Amino acid sequence: MDKTFNWTSAIPWVISIVAIAIGIWQYTANTTQANRVPFLQKQLETVLAAVDAAGELATYKDHDKWSAAYERFRILYVGKLDLVEDTEMAQAMKKFGDAVESRGAPDEASGRRTDLFQPAIELDHAARAFVLKSWGVDLKALNNDDDPNAPDAKLNL
Repeated sequence: MDKTFNWTSAIPWVISIVAIAIGIWQYTANTTQANRVPFLQKQLETVLAAVDAAGELATYKDHDKWSAAYERFRILYVGKLDLVEDTEMAQAMKKFGDAVESRGAPDEASGRRTDLFQPAIELDHAARAFVLKSWGVDLKALNNDDDPNAPDAKLNL
């Protein structure tokens, strides 16, 4: 009796085992990413709310609108933003919060708060870097913080 290995009967088994292994790997990878998406979406929503509140604090001169923006910013600052931010974002939030605290509410006669523009822009840049890193996105065209010719790199405020 000839005991040579019959490759024609083994090939379907090998293909089946490889296909099952690839299926398990894809399922695991997709499940892991699917579990991250709700967190990342909530993180993005929270970061955008903080950046919006900072922008409003830097631009509103109406005391009531400014006060409402201040409340939203403080709630995010001491609340849920801490759950989703990284160190750089936390430092930018603190820097902006300190700038707001040191200056107080705007005087309606003085107009918008240009003294808060630069801290607000720094917070925007930290938020952008944080969100891109969290989502695993590399958009070099947006990362122009060190480029002196970038549109928002040097504002004459």
